[in-house]
Amino acid sequence: EPEAAYRAIQLQWPDGQPVSDVEKVGIGDLDGDGRYDFVLKHPPGRILLWDDYTKWNRSPTTYKIDAFTADGKHLWRRDLGWGIEHRNWHSPMIVHDFNGDGRAEVAVKIADGDLRNERGRVVDGPEWVAVWDGLTGKEIARAPWPSRAGFDSYNFASRHQLAVAYLDGRTPCLIVLRGTYRLMKVSAFALVGSQLRPLWAFCNANAPSKFVGQGAHFTQCVDVDADGRDEVALGSMVLDDTGVPLWSTGKGHPDGLFVGDIDPLRPGLEVYCYVETRNSTGGMILVDAATGETLWELQTPTTHVHGGLCADLDPDFPGSECFGVDKRQVDRSEQIVGSWLKTATGKPLP
Repeated sequence: EPEAAYRAIQLQWPDGQPVSDVEKVGIGDLDGDGRYDFVLKHPPGRILLWDDYTKWNRSPTTYKIDAFTADGKHLWRRDLGWGIEHRNWHSPMIVHDFNGDGRAEVAVKIADGDLRNERGRVVDGPEWVAVWDGLTGKEIARAPWPSRAGFDSYNFASRHQLAVAYLDGRTPCLIVLRGTYRLMKVSAFALVGSQLRPLWAFCNANAPSKFVGQGAHFTQCVDVDADGRDEVALGSMVLDDTGVPLWSTGKGHPDGLFVGDIDPLRPGLEVYCYVETRNSTGGMILVDAATGETLWELQTPTTHVHGGLCADLDPDFPGSECFGVDKRQVDRSEQIVGSWLKTATGKPLP
Protein backbone atom coordinates (compact mmCIF):
# COMPACT_ATOMS: atom_id res chain seq x y z
CA GLU A 1 0.00 0.00 0.00
CA PRO A 2 1.52 3.36 -0.96
CA GLU A 3 2.45 5.79 1.77
CA ALA A 4 0.31 8.87 2.31
CA ALA A 5 1.58 12.00 0.59
CA TYR A 6 1.10 13.96 3.80
CA ARG A 7 1.58 13.67 7.54
CA ALA A 8 -1.46 14.30 9.70
CA ILE A 9 -0.78 16.06 13.02
CA GLN A 10 -3.65 16.38 15.49
CA LEU A 11 -3.40 19.71 17.27
CA GLN A 12 -5.39 20.41 20.41
CA TRP A 13 -5.96 23.63 22.30
CA PRO A 14 -4.80 23.68 25.95
CA ASP A 15 -8.36 22.74 27.05
CA GLY A 16 -8.18 19.53 25.02
CA GLN A 17 -10.48 20.65 22.20
CA PRO A 18 -9.31 20.00 18.63
CA VAL A 19 -7.87 23.00 16.84
CA SER A 20 -10.31 24.75 14.52
CA ASP A 21 -11.20 28.25 13.32
CA VAL A 22 -7.65 29.43 12.64
CA GLU A 23 -6.91 32.63 10.71
CA LYS A 24 -3.16 32.37 10.08
CA VAL A 25 -0.51 29.66 10.44
CA GLY A 26 3.19 30.47 10.69
CA ILE A 27 5.74 27.73 9.99
CA GLY A 28 9.25 27.62 11.48
CA ASP A 29 11.63 25.58 13.61
CA LEU A 30 10.82 26.99 17.06
CA ASP A 31 12.87 24.54 19.13
CA GLY A 32 15.91 23.98 16.90
CA ASP A 33 15.36 20.26 16.31
CA GLY A 34 15.37 20.60 12.53
CA ARG A 35 11.62 20.12 12.12
CA TYR A 36 8.94 22.65 11.30
CA ASP A 37 6.70 23.76 14.15
CA PHE A 38 3.46 25.74 14.01
CA VAL A 39 2.27 29.14 15.22
CA LEU A 40 -1.49 29.63 15.00
CA LYS A 41 -3.36 32.94 15.15
CA HIS A 42 -7.07 32.64 15.92
CA PRO A 43 -10.01 32.99 15.71
CA PRO A 44 -10.58 34.13 12.12
CA GLY A 45 -11.15 37.86 11.77
CA ARG A 46 -13.47 39.34 9.21
CA ILE A 47 -12.11 39.86 5.75
CA LEU A 48 -11.77 43.61 5.58
CA LEU A 49 -14.18 45.12 3.06
CA TRP A 50 -14.95 48.74 2.25
CA ASP A 51 -18.35 48.44 3.96
CA ASP A 52 -16.57 47.59 7.22
CA TYR A 53 -15.44 51.20 7.50
CA THR A 54 -18.96 52.62 7.32
CA LYS A 55 -20.67 49.82 9.27
CA TRP A 56 -18.00 49.06 11.81
CA ASN A 57 -18.71 46.49 14.53
CA ARG A 58 -16.76 46.12 17.76
CA SER A 59 -14.45 43.10 17.74
CA PRO A 60 -16.29 40.24 19.49
CA THR A 61 -13.13 38.82 21.09
CA THR A 62 -9.34 39.16 21.06
CA TYR A 63 -6.80 37.39 18.92
CA LYS A 64 -4.76 34.62 20.51
CA ILE A 65 -1.50 33.15 19.24
CA ASP A 66 -0.59 29.56 20.13
CA ALA A 67 2.64 27.71 19.34
CA PHE A 68 2.92 23.93 18.82
CA THR A 69 5.85 21.62 18.15
CA ALA A 70 6.05 19.37 15.10
CA ASP A 71 4.58 16.58 17.26
CA GLY A 72 1.61 18.67 18.32
CA LYS A 73 2.82 19.60 21.83
CA HIS A 74 1.47 22.98 22.95
CA LEU A 75 4.28 25.40 23.81
CA TRP A 76 2.65 28.70 24.73
CA ARG A 77 -0.25 31.11 24.19
CA ARG A 78 -0.28 34.91 24.03
CA ASP A 79 -3.33 37.17 23.87
CA LEU A 80 -2.99 40.23 21.61
CA GLY A 81 -5.59 42.06 23.68
CA TRP A 82 -8.22 44.65 22.77
CA GLY A 83 -5.70 47.06 21.27
CA ILE A 84 -5.60 44.88 18.13
CA GLU A 85 -8.83 44.84 16.18
CA HIS A 86 -10.46 41.75 14.76
CA ARG A 87 -9.84 42.27 11.04
CA ASN A 88 -7.43 40.57 8.70
CA TRP A 89 -5.34 43.61 7.71
CA HIS A 90 -4.95 44.82 11.29
CA SER A 91 -2.78 42.02 12.62
CA PRO A 92 0.12 40.63 10.55
CA MET A 93 2.32 37.84 11.88
CA ILE A 94 5.49 36.26 10.51
CA VAL A 95 7.74 33.41 11.74
CA HIS A 96 11.46 33.47 10.91
CA ASP A 97 14.91 33.00 12.48
CA PHE A 98 15.90 36.66 12.75
CA ASN A 99 19.00 36.29 14.95
CA GLY A 100 20.60 33.24 13.35
CA ASP A 101 20.52 31.03 16.47
CA GLY A 102 18.85 28.14 14.64
CA ARG A 103 15.44 28.76 16.21
CA ALA A 104 12.64 30.80 14.66
CA GLU A 105 11.14 33.86 16.34
CA VAL A 106 7.61 35.21 15.98
CA ALA A 107 7.10 38.81 14.83
CA VAL A 108 3.70 40.45 15.40
CA LYS A 109 1.96 43.79 15.64
CA ILE A 110 0.94 44.63 19.20
CA ALA A 111 -0.70 47.57 20.95
CA ASP A 112 -0.97 48.66 24.57
CA GLY A 113 -4.26 48.78 26.46
CA ASP A 114 -7.80 49.16 25.16
CA LEU A 115 -8.05 52.50 23.38
CA ARG A 116 -11.05 51.82 21.12
CA ASN A 117 -13.47 54.66 20.57
CA GLU A 118 -17.26 54.49 20.84
CA ARG A 119 -17.45 52.71 17.45
CA GLY A 120 -14.94 50.07 18.52
CA ARG A 121 -12.10 51.45 16.46
CA VAL A 122 -8.55 51.81 17.78
CA VAL A 123 -7.55 55.29 16.61
CA ASP A 124 -4.99 56.28 19.24
CA GLY A 125 -2.30 54.89 21.49
CA PRO A 126 1.11 53.26 21.03
CA GLU A 127 1.62 50.47 18.51
CA TRP A 128 4.63 48.21 18.24
CA VAL A 129 6.28 45.51 16.22
CA ALA A 130 7.34 42.85 18.72
CA VAL A 131 9.60 39.84 18.34
CA TRP A 132 8.89 36.88 20.62
CA ASP A 133 11.05 33.88 21.41
CA GLY A 134 9.56 31.03 19.39
CA LEU A 135 10.10 28.41 22.09
CA THR A 136 8.78 30.34 25.09
CA GLY A 137 6.66 33.16 23.66
CA LYS A 138 8.55 35.71 25.77
CA GLU A 139 9.23 39.11 24.24
CA ILE A 140 12.77 39.65 22.99
CA ALA A 141 12.45 43.15 21.54
CA ARG A 142 9.99 45.74 20.29
CA ALA A 143 10.08 48.88 18.18
CA PRO A 144 7.49 51.51 17.21
CA TRP A 145 5.14 50.60 14.38
CA PRO A 146 4.96 53.21 11.58
CA SER A 147 2.65 55.90 12.95
CA ARG A 148 -0.93 56.83 12.05
CA ALA A 149 0.18 60.43 11.37
CA GLY A 150 -0.65 61.73 7.92
CA PHE A 151 -3.28 59.18 6.93
CA ASP A 152 -6.50 60.81 5.78
CA SER A 153 -8.87 57.97 6.65
CA TYR A 154 -9.21 55.16 9.14
CA ASN A 155 -9.37 52.71 6.23
CA PHE A 156 -6.01 53.70 4.77
CA ALA A 157 -4.32 53.83 8.19
CA SER A 158 -5.45 50.28 8.98
CA ARG A 159 -3.46 48.39 6.34
CA HIS A 160 -0.46 46.60 7.89
CA GLN A 161 2.09 44.09 6.61
CA LEU A 162 5.27 42.30 7.68
CA ALA A 163 7.99 40.82 5.48
CA VAL A 164 11.54 39.47 5.66
CA ALA A 165 14.37 40.78 3.46
CA TYR A 166 18.09 39.97 3.35
CA LEU A 167 19.07 43.58 2.82
CA ASP A 168 22.81 42.93 3.03
CA GLY A 169 22.56 39.49 1.43
CA ARG A 170 23.21 37.72 4.75
CA THR A 171 21.04 39.08 7.57
CA PRO A 172 17.29 38.44 7.76
CA CYS A 173 15.74 41.85 8.37
CA LEU A 174 12.20 42.65 9.44
CA ILE A 175 10.22 44.90 7.08
CA VAL A 176 7.28 46.66 8.76
CA LEU A 177 4.67 48.39 6.59
CA ARG A 178 1.64 50.66 7.00
CA GLY A 179 -0.52 51.88 4.12
CA THR A 180 -1.41 50.60 0.66
CA TYR A 181 -3.61 52.94 -1.36
CA ARG A 182 -2.15 56.42 -0.79
CA LEU A 183 0.33 57.16 1.99
CA MET A 184 2.82 54.34 2.56
CA LYS A 185 5.36 53.95 5.36
CA VAL A 186 8.03 51.27 5.62
CA SER A 187 10.57 50.60 8.39
CA ALA A 188 13.43 48.07 8.30
CA PHE A 189 14.97 46.50 11.41
CA ALA A 190 17.61 43.93 12.30
CA LEU A 191 17.28 41.89 15.50
CA VAL A 192 20.55 42.42 17.38
CA GLY A 193 20.59 40.90 20.86
CA SER A 194 17.56 42.23 22.70
CA GLN A 195 17.00 45.18 20.37
CA LEU A 196 15.40 45.82 17.01
CA ARG A 197 18.02 48.05 15.41
CA PRO A 198 16.54 50.54 12.88
CA LEU A 199 18.15 50.30 9.45
CA TRP A 200 16.10 52.75 7.38
CA ALA A 201 12.62 54.16 6.97
CA PHE A 202 10.67 55.16 3.87
CA CYS A 203 7.61 57.41 3.56
CA ASN A 204 6.12 58.56 0.27
CA ALA A 205 4.47 61.70 1.74
CA ASN A 206 6.79 64.02 -0.20
CA ALA A 207 7.65 61.68 -3.05
CA PRO A 208 6.70 62.20 -6.70
CA SER A 209 3.16 61.09 -7.56
CA LYS A 210 4.31 57.90 -9.25
CA PHE A 211 5.43 56.63 -5.81
CA VAL A 212 2.06 57.31 -4.15
CA GLY A 213 -0.63 54.64 -3.82
CA GLN A 214 1.39 51.91 -5.51
CA GLY A 215 1.13 49.30 -2.73
CA ALA A 216 -0.16 45.74 -2.99
CA HIS A 217 -1.84 43.64 -0.29
CA PHE A 218 1.41 41.75 0.21
CA THR A 219 5.12 42.49 -0.03
CA GLN A 220 7.73 40.47 -1.89
CA CYS A 221 11.43 40.73 -1.02
CA VAL A 222 13.78 39.54 -3.73
CA ASP A 223 17.12 40.50 -5.28
CA VAL A 224 15.78 42.12 -8.44
CA ASP A 225 19.08 43.57 -9.70
CA ALA A 226 21.46 40.66 -8.97
CA ASP A 227 23.62 42.64 -6.53
CA GLY A 228 23.35 39.97 -3.84
CA ARG A 229 20.96 42.04 -1.68
CA ASP A 230 17.18 41.91 -1.48
CA GLU A 231 15.00 44.73 -2.67
CA VAL A 232 11.46 45.31 -1.35
CA ALA A 233 8.67 45.05 -3.94
CA LEU A 234 5.76 46.97 -2.45
CA GLY A 235 3.49 46.56 -5.46
CA SER A 236 3.83 48.73 -8.55
CA MET A 237 7.03 50.13 -7.05
CA VAL A 238 10.26 48.71 -5.60
CA LEU A 239 12.54 50.00 -2.85
CA ASP A 240 16.27 49.38 -3.11
CA ASP A 241 17.98 47.53 -0.26
CA THR A 242 18.80 50.95 1.25
CA GLY A 243 15.12 51.98 1.41
CA VAL A 244 15.47 54.43 -1.49
CA PRO A 245 12.88 54.10 -4.30
CA LEU A 246 14.34 52.10 -7.16
CA TRP A 247 11.49 52.40 -9.68
CA SER A 248 7.74 52.68 -10.07
CA THR A 249 5.39 52.01 -12.97
CA GLY A 250 3.01 54.64 -11.57
CA LYS A 251 0.07 52.44 -12.56
CA GLY A 252 -1.34 52.28 -9.05
CA HIS A 253 -2.50 49.56 -6.65
CA PRO A 254 -1.98 46.03 -8.01
CA ASP A 255 -4.15 43.21 -6.70
CA GLY A 256 -1.63 40.78 -8.16
CA LEU A 257 2.17 40.97 -7.97
CA PHE A 258 4.45 38.25 -9.34
CA VAL A 259 8.26 38.41 -9.36
CA GLY A 260 10.46 35.82 -11.05
CA ASP A 261 11.98 34.60 -14.30
CA ILE A 262 8.65 35.00 -16.07
CA ASP A 263 10.26 35.34 -19.52
CA PRO A 264 13.23 32.93 -19.63
CA LEU A 265 14.27 34.16 -23.09
CA ARG A 266 15.55 37.47 -21.71
CA PRO A 267 18.17 38.03 -18.95
CA GLY A 268 17.23 38.76 -15.37
CA LEU A 269 13.87 38.73 -13.61
CA GLU A 270 10.52 40.28 -14.46
CA VAL A 271 7.57 41.62 -12.49
CA TYR A 272 3.97 41.06 -13.60
CA CYS A 273 1.15 43.11 -12.06
CA TYR A 274 -2.56 43.21 -12.69
CA VAL A 275 -3.73 46.57 -11.48
CA GLU A 276 -6.93 47.48 -9.65
CA THR A 277 -6.50 51.22 -10.27
CA ARG A 278 -8.28 52.58 -13.37
CA ASN A 279 -5.82 52.89 -16.29
CA SER A 280 -5.99 53.84 -19.95
CA THR A 281 -3.17 51.35 -20.55
CA GLY A 282 -1.23 49.03 -18.26
CA GLY A 283 -4.01 47.29 -16.32
CA MET A 284 -1.82 44.26 -16.99
CA ILE A 285 1.88 45.00 -17.22
CA LEU A 286 5.19 43.15 -17.36
CA VAL A 287 8.35 45.08 -16.48
CA ASP A 288 12.06 44.48 -16.03
CA ALA A 289 12.52 43.73 -12.32
CA ALA A 290 15.81 45.65 -12.07
CA THR A 291 14.78 48.85 -13.81
CA GLY A 292 10.97 48.91 -14.05
CA GLU A 293 11.22 49.27 -17.84
CA THR A 294 7.94 48.27 -19.46
CA LEU A 295 8.32 45.11 -21.55
CA TRP A 296 4.67 45.02 -22.56
CA GLU A 297 1.37 46.30 -21.23
CA LEU A 298 -2.31 45.85 -21.94
CA GLN A 299 -3.43 48.55 -24.36
CA THR A 300 -7.16 48.27 -23.53
CA PRO A 301 -8.52 50.73 -20.93
CA THR A 302 -9.43 49.02 -17.64
CA THR A 303 -11.48 50.04 -14.63
CA HIS A 304 -10.68 47.45 -11.95
CA VAL A 305 -8.50 44.45 -12.82
CA HIS A 306 -9.40 42.43 -9.77
CA GLY A 307 -8.33 38.91 -10.58
CA GLY A 308 -5.50 37.19 -12.36
CA LEU A 309 -2.61 34.76 -12.32
CA CYS A 310 0.94 34.30 -13.51
CA ALA A 311 1.91 30.66 -14.08
CA ASP A 312 3.20 28.28 -16.74
CA LEU A 313 -0.18 27.31 -18.16
CA ASP A 314 0.78 26.45 -21.73
CA PRO A 315 3.86 24.29 -22.49
CA ASP A 316 3.87 25.50 -26.10
CA PHE A 317 5.17 28.91 -25.01
CA PRO A 318 8.36 29.58 -22.99
CA GLY A 319 7.95 30.92 -19.46
CA SER A 320 4.79 31.86 -17.62
CA GLU A 321 1.49 33.11 -18.97
CA CYS A 322 -0.16 36.24 -17.55
CA PHE A 323 -3.90 36.44 -16.91
CA GLY A 324 -6.13 39.32 -15.83
CA VAL A 325 -9.86 39.96 -15.32
CA ASP A 326 -11.42 43.42 -15.40
CA LYS A 327 -14.49 43.82 -13.18
CA ARG A 328 -17.04 46.57 -12.66
CA GLN A 329 -19.06 47.16 -9.50
CA VAL A 330 -22.81 46.92 -10.19
CA ASP A 331 -25.36 46.94 -7.35
CA ARG A 332 -22.91 45.63 -4.73
CA SER A 333 -21.69 42.83 -7.00
CA GLU A 334 -18.93 42.57 -9.57
CA GLN A 335 -19.47 41.94 -13.27
CA ILE A 336 -16.68 40.79 -15.58
CA VAL A 337 -16.18 43.30 -18.38
CA GLY A 338 -12.98 41.95 -19.85
CA SER A 339 -10.38 39.18 -19.51
CA TRP A 340 -7.02 38.57 -21.17
CA LEU A 341 -4.44 35.79 -21.28
CA LYS A 342 -0.99 36.59 -22.64
CA THR A 343 2.31 34.83 -23.09
CA ALA A 344 5.45 35.98 -21.30
CA THR A 345 6.22 38.15 -24.32
CA GLY A 346 2.75 39.69 -24.37
CA LYS A 347 1.26 37.66 -27.23
CA PRO A 348 -2.53 37.25 -26.80
CA LEU A 349 -3.83 33.74 -26.23
CA PRO A 350 -7.45 32.66 -26.77
